Amino acid sequence: MKKSISILFILFYCFHFLSAQPTPAENDPTLEIMPPSPSAAAITKYVDFPVNYYSGTPQISIPIHTLSGKGISVPVSLSYHAGGTKVDEVASHVGLGWSLNAGGVINRTVRGFQDEELDGYLNRGANVPYPIDLATNFDDLKNFADGYWDGQPDLFNFSFGGYSGKFIFREDGSVMQIPFQDLDIDYDICSSCPSPLNTAILSFTITTPDGIRYTFGTASAVEYSTTASTGQSATCRIKDFSNPAVTAWYLKEIQHPTTLDNIVFHYSPHTIQYDLAYSESFSYPTTPQTGDCSSTYSHTSSGCISIKTDHGVNLDSIVAINGKVTFISDGARSDLVTQSGSSRLKEIQIKGKQNGTLKIYKLVQSFIQSTGATPSTEASSKYRMYLDEIETYTATNVFSNEYKFEYNNRSQLPPRLSFKQDHWGYFNNENNLQMTPAPDGAASTLNYIQSYFTSFSAANRAPDGEKAQYGNIKKITYPTGGFVEYEFEGNELAVCRELQQKKDTIVNNYITYTTGPATTTNTFTLEYPQLITVVYDIFKMGFRANGASVHIYDINDLNDPIETW
Repeated sequence: MKKSISILFILFYCFHFLSAQPTPAENDPTLEIMPPSPSAAAITKYVDFPVNYYSGTPQISIPIHTLSGKGISVPVSLSYHAGGTKVDEVASHVGLGWSLNAGGVINRTVRGFQDEELDGYLNRGANVPYPIDLATNFDDLKNFADGYWDGQPDLFNFSFGGYSGKFIFREDGSVMQIPFQDLDIDYDICSSCPSPLNTAILSFTITTPDGIRYTFGTASAVEYSTTASTGQSATCRIKDFSNPAVTAWYLKEIQHPTTLDNIVFHYSPHTIQYDLAYSESFSYPTTPQTGDCSSTYSHTSSGCISIKTDHGVNLDSIVAINGKVTFISDGARSDLVTQSGSSRLKEIQIKGKQNGTLKIYKLVQSFIQSTGATPSTEASSKYRMYLDEIETYTATNVFSNEYKFEYNNRSQLPPRLSFKQDHWGYFNNENNLQMTPAPDGAASTLNYIQSYFTSFSAANRAPDGEKAQYGNIKKITYPTGGFVEYEFEGNELAVCRELQQKKDTIVNNYITYTTGPATTTNTFTLEYPQLITVVYDIFKMGFRANGASVHIYDINDLNDPIETW
């Protein structure tokens, strides 16, 4: 038996992979993800990181205007999420940490394939075998393991009209909300649209309990993206999403069920490109191998950058029966490559029923350059776009007042993709030469890895509560002259205890005798306090047999038993 176990370990642990994220290092579609664009992700950031006292995230929102119709309305505001700035984070079209709340969006993180693709979860989810039977399900399991079929549903986030949440598709195509809400979610897959929307989800319709219908998407209000990798090695493991994946559906229309009034949203396209993330991996034999392992495998390493191209949309206007809000995007950005259109919101105009201008908001942004090392060769990776001011103007374009924003040590953040990150992606100012930390285990494990990779220098990914605040908002000055200052600190655990492992069977013994007394003793140690159950059986063979007993002693006092049976 021992020999059989040893053979199994040789077969399955002949080779080992060591990798560092932010992007997964395995070239396996079931493990790879495609995130939404920065602007779409900023809107739904509050779904994963809500504003509350428990999280320590304050409510920061600048109200702009509320556009009203008959029984329906759209509040417009600019919000800041103060949950911290990650090193690799790309700013939305407003600024780093800021989002435009003006309608809503459904965005998607693609996990593997798009759910609606031929081999996506909607078409292959039913092939996931349960219970697993290798004899009958081997081919299906191999298709999932090799990434030819998608066994994991995509994750959708939504935010609109006071509602926010997540959902996934079940294998039968129905929607599972996380958490459940009283919303009816329908979707339409286009079977005759031009590429890249052909056979893709074209639109969603969400109906609220009061019957109001929110339509997301259609051809002019969707975003789709591609990724490509470039790296230091031909063995780069990052999966390329060379086929465009739809990642966001913006709110297109709101319709009231009884008044039949509607509010319509208009969009224009843009295309941006930026370095998304860096990934590295090291593969090596777990122990010196002979035979097939040594002849088949060799140690390799790779460092790869994933480049993302977003074919996105800008919100141009919102039109209601009683007025209109116009959004003007203009100007280049230093923190990414703009291939077409503009992804920088510069102005918001409030218009009346007759299309006359009532008020103007102008956004003042700055591009802060970082210094230091980064694996990225793009100049844009050294810049971040911040929102510095929101200026208010009258209908005749006369300056009225302003909001001002200050940030914590924003110029001291390293360039994007820098190795100076903690496990969660926040700045920790450690002079790491790579992203991969030391593997779990004894120091001998690290020494063994370094025998294959002499330049392997384990990264320190421990968090630094002070440095993690860099780039986060520090002060807001309001038009009245008043201001608020924010002071943040890193999260801490009050108590961290080792999981207490209880022993199911402490001792197991027996004693038999035919003549004369006999005694047997077992000693055991309890690592943690626990309840002890003693199970014993006594069999007397014959009417003249004497009694038997069981005693438990403290090993430090063998004269006085703790318990006797």
